[in-house]
Amino acid sequence: MERKQIGTWLILHCGMMVYSLANVCTKMAGMQEFLSLGFLLWCGGMVFFLGLYALLWQQALKRLPLMTAYSNKAVVILWGFLWGRLFFQEQVSAGKLFGAAIVMAGVCLMVTETGTGEI
Repeated sequence: MERKQIGTWLILHCGMMVYSLANVCTKMAGMQEFLSLGFLLWCGGMVFFLGLYALLWQQALKRLPLMTAYSNKAVVILWGFLWGRLFFQEQVSAGKLFGAAIVMAGVCLMVTETGTGEI
């Protein structure tokens, strides 16, 4: 894989990680009293991460076909598992991991089928 392609994939997947952090902020805001300082701060964090994600997403779209970029959004599932475990002590079952593996296999097939080469 070329250096330019690695940078493109890095932008895309950093964007997916940032997007998943917006979801963490949303869940944390939901655990706060409505309109409390904590609620407003977590909502502000969500807006920040969504804004950063939008910038990274646009940069990825400049360099990748839409179908390839959009199919990679499924990576958010893996980030969700990680954040759920780290921040909320959620359990990740074998069934969930198996389902995520199927989704990731689909992403790999989609990426190679769109002619963008390696993952």
